[in-house]
Amino acid sequence: MSEDDLTIARKLIEHGIPVFVAPKATNAEGNWDPDGGTGNCGYRLPTAWQHTKPDPAVLDTYRDGDALGMVCGHGLDGLDWDTRHGGDVTRDGMLSAGVWPTTYGTAATPSGGGHDLVAALGVRSRDGISNGLDVKAGVDGAGCGFLFIAPTRKKSKVDGEIRAYQWTTRPDLDRLAEDGPTDDSGAHIAEMVGTARVGDAAPEDESPGEHDVEYADLTENQRARVDSYIESTRERIGKELRELQDWTPGQRDAKGNGWQKITADAAWRLGQLAREHWNTLTEAEARKVLVEKAPRDPGFDLPKIGKIWEAQWRRRPLEGLPPDLRERTTTEDEPAAGVDTTMSTDTAVTEPVSPWGKVDLAEVLADDYEPPRATILRRSDDIGLIYPGKAHSFIGESEVGKSWIALQAVAEQIALGERVLYLDYETDAAEITGRLRAMGVPKGDLLRYLDYRQPEMPPTANDTATLTGYALAVIDGVTACLSTFGFKGDSNDDVAIWTERLLKPVARNSAAVVSTDHVTKAKDTRGNYAIGAQSKRALADVCYLVSSDDPPFARGRTSVLRLEISKDRPGYVRGASPAGRAGERQIAARVVLDSDADTHQVTVKVEAPTLQQQIDAEQQMANELDRLGCPVFGRDKTIAWMKDNGMPTRSAAFMTRVVGIRNAKAQTTVLDDE
Repeated sequence: MSEDDLTIARKLIEHGIPVFVAPKATNAEGNWDPDGGTGNCGYRLPTAWQHTKPDPAVLDTYRDGDALGMVCGHGLDGLDWDTRHGGDVTRDGMLSAGVWPTTYGTAATPSGGGHDLVAALGVRSRDGISNGLDVKAGVDGAGCGFLFIAPTRKKSKVDGEIRAYQWTTRPDLDRLAEDGPTDDSGAHIAEMVGTARVGDAAPEDESPGEHDVEYADLTENQRARVDSYIESTRERIGKELRELQDWTPGQRDAKGNGWQKITADAAWRLGQLAREHWNTLTEAEARKVLVEKAPRDPGFDLPKIGKIWEAQWRRRPLEGLPPDLRERTTTEDEPAAGVDTTMSTDTAVTEPVSPWGKVDLAEVLADDYEPPRATILRRSDDIGLIYPGKAHSFIGESEVGKSWIALQAVAEQIALGERVLYLDYETDAAEITGRLRAMGVPKGDLLRYLDYRQPEMPPTANDTATLTGYALAVIDGVTACLSTFGFKGDSNDDVAIWTERLLKPVARNSAAVVSTDHVTKAKDTRGNYAIGAQSKRALADVCYLVSSDDPPFARGRTSVLRLEISKDRPGYVRGASPAGRAGERQIAARVVLDSDADTHQVTVKVEAPTLQQQIDAEQQMANELDRLGCPVFGRDKTIAWMKDNGMPTRSAAFMTRVVGIRNAKAQTTVLDDE
């Protein structure tokens, strides 16, 4: 960033205009991907950027190559004119007619168009109000748009070259502060926005996407895949609606939604598909799914469902052809050595990406190939417990400390300068960032490296495509996450689809995926499984059972957790951990959580397990039973006594050894008395 660009950005913020930083999207090799990121814009837009506050500290997180975005609707709006679609002609005509607003700054875009900064128009954002003219605005924080500002670089839509946005007229913010409140020169533009909204009732905030992709322009292979995608989506939504009919009065899902709200959500999902240009689903066909499958009762009849459809089907912004259904570009032949490999548009052909495509085995069969090794969440002996590119499940009772272990992995990666995705379905941003701050993670590092999200609906294909460039991704709360997809945790089919739509796409981009889940309530029969479908474990690469003999971790307390290996498909962690005691699982680590009683600072130690630790744990439990006055029973009666007295129990094998220790001590005492 040039010093001049930085100064302008700071002045915008000083005048109450929010500016956000968008980190560049990167590919698997860590290089900038100008076609990646949110809406294929080349950058990862911050979550809820619409609600960015004018905070100068935001610019402290900027790094060379990132983007800057100015949020409109805060005293300053933007007119985005695009020469490719006649925006320059529209602008010149309105200037000649004297209806183009007073401008307080202008910028040139990478594609040859421009951004004119104007006083707040008092309307929401609207694209396409005239040929090549988009309005970026906002009212009271709603319907906000944004403009990329210098020094952001993007790929030109004209020739594909990378160019930067450039200020051609510096923003005159002092004049804006003086004249802006009474400036009504944008009245004509505001009227055009209002007319456009009334004319077609289009969604208020169109997300970036390939809206111009037509079904007729797709290849035969693509059309077949699109048709299959639409049919399976219709069937899935229909299945979700049918299941609502069996709900009991007052029943709600994990998000607190009743069946009427879920029906409304289905309407806008179907409506969006019907409005997209890249498929042949009609509005009548989409509406038919809702009418035929939606639940009914005396107060929720066919006319009511019809009203819901009319209110919802145009609500969701278009997103364009999902990335999984697009084609990639490739050359017809591999170039010979020494030949210029620059690709021109007339030598490139499109090759459909098929899920049945042949996998290139050269990499895994290479002499220097190394099997995956766990490198994240390192123990005291520098052995990692989490594998890059693999899916991990941490399973345990509520409040046992699963999230603390996940956050230790998060803190570790942030300290290394790695980006982390945190999908939170259990708590909120204040709780998660508060814990990380207590663990010593600096505020600036959280702002730069932590991508925190609280999804309330399943990701679109575009959303999934943006989940790249992370070293670690955490899904905190699997059961609640499944419910946002409309899936049930006890359905193996639903869990399998969820895995394909969320876990695998993230892991495929080299991120280690960690999910937290609950065990079943029945301790005696829970085995190796999380609550619900057994496929949760089957589809994960690694499963750890988290348990503790201590009360739930809290401020001023110390808790010791056990990580037992339930599954380790790569086998690296098993091979680096001591063999378990007879009848017990291997222990991967002993995790010590400690909260300072005065400062509330938290330290997390991931200790390498030893056989002696397990022997000591058995002796400690035997000593505790003696201290509490438990009679010397056999195993089953000892376990029953512990449950009656609120003590946590362990595995049958562990308790057998504890009883053996107590019996041996009692026998020694008898001999000593004699």
